[in-house]
Amino acid sequence: MSQLKKIGMLNREGMAACNAGHVEDALFQLGQAEKMARRLKSPLHEAKLRNNIGLVHQMSGRRDEALACFRLALRRAAEGAGSDNPLHRIIARNLDRLEQTEIEEAA
Repeated sequence: MSQLKKIGMLNREGMAACNAGHVEDALFQLGQAEKMARRLKSPLHEAKLRNNIGLVHQMSGRRDEALACFRLALRRAAEGAGSDNPLHRIIARNLDRLEQTEIEEAA
């Protein structure tokens, strides 16, 4: 199996684990996939995985970790394809929503 297929498989399994409420399993699988993407020097795959890791953290109430993941994902997406691409827009929207929630709760 190619490395990209393994990354895709780990991503799908990680998100399925998250949806089933198995946060630590999800983070492990997504983390393994992200390490593989980093070794392959694939910033877009890395950005997608970092975004998904951020979503898992957000869903489990770990806001600081989610913010860090979204910010890193945003940088990697821009490095991979500039800031005018669909992945970058999705990540920016996730980051904006989380930051807006923090502002609203602080008020």
